[in-house]
Amino acid sequence: MSKIFKLTSALRSLYYSIAAFIVGFSLFPETRRFFEEMDASWLYILGNALGVTALCVPIIKKAAIEFNIVDKPNARKVHENVTPLVGGIAVFIAFLVSLFLNQFFSDELKAIAFAGLLIVIVGVFDDAKGLSASIRLATQLAASGILIYFGIQINLFAEFGLIGEIADILITLLWLIGITNAFNFFDGLDGLATGMAVVMASFFALVGIRSGQVFLSFVSVALAGSCLGFIPYNFKKTANASIFLGDTGSTFIGFTLASLAIFGEWSKNEPLKSLTIPILIMSVVIFDMIYITISRFYTGKVSSFKEWLDYVGRDHLHHRLMSLGLSKRQAVFFIYFLCILLGLIAILLKRGETIDVLISLATATLIYLLITILMIFGNTKR
Repeated sequence: MSKIFKLTSALRSLYYSIAAFIVGFSLFPETRRFFEEMDASWLYILGNALGVTALCVPIIKKAAIEFNIVDKPNARKVHENVTPLVGGIAVFIAFLVSLFLNQFFSDELKAIAFAGLLIVIVGVFDDAKGLSASIRLATQLAASGILIYFGIQINLFAEFGLIGEIADILITLLWLIGITNAFNFFDGLDGLATGMAVVMASFFALVGIRSGQVFLSFVSVALAGSCLGFIPYNFKKTANASIFLGDTGSTFIGFTLASLAIFGEWSKNEPLKSLTIPILIMSVVIFDMIYITISRFYTGKVSSFKEWLDYVGRDHLHHRLMSLGLSKRQAVFFIYFLCILLGLIAILLKRGETIDVLISLATATLIYLLITILMIFGNTKR
């Protein structure tokens, strides 16, 4: 046992040392210029994001324990130990620092930074004291309003004048708030939310890099790197997570992913493809949101929108997979696989025709239909 402890301590020290070296090395202006000349600024951002997160988490963890911002086990939760929350603060700090070190500034980044800061601040209070669903919803509305003010919104009906603009704003609000909360629901197993974020943000980054979309690629890489640096603390092979994202992190990550899906240019003059690619990449969280909403109203667990906002249950995709007999780790890896599979299908659509889009949508629908049938009838038999 002592040998295992010594090995773990040694690996932890090595991880900190590598992170410190990466961040310290990146502070030299020549380092940034080198990566720029190599046309690999994304790698510079990735390294910084990972390194800053790795260095910040231990500090955030100590502060969370000091101020008693911890998550305690109860009947609806699957973890067994008291665990510090607000790990999302480290992710947020690393996200911004990695972009600023790259001297990347734009109005769109300002929008995400200000909106994200609002989400994070309220998330900290929610993790510390617990806030009502109404306050959380108002915060997400305000954060969404900041994005819309800076021009980050869905544009489907702009040609229809004022009515079209209002419709676009309402759809934007629905998307941002819906995805933010849907992603938050997945912060229920060690490593699940952060791993999903790495996969989704990586696919967004890949599209951005290949198509020359600087904002999409840089911000996506910063988010992926920040979450990647958090995973060693949140998803361990032989132990439970030492810190959680908390609502602070899961809502910020979900909100940022939703924002990137809106901002990215997924296809020129092909609306169906433009809608399909980001939806497929994020389809796991969309599926879960739709499934639990229908299930909860159908079974009478909720009967109004307010009840739906306040309801907390163990009926999400990862919970249902575990009820089918999968272990926590198996459920996490299955959802990783699902995210990667649907992401690959989405990426292949970039050069596809309309028929390919329709086939991809049909394939995704069939996959989720099979999962739904398995969850319904599998749980019934058990």
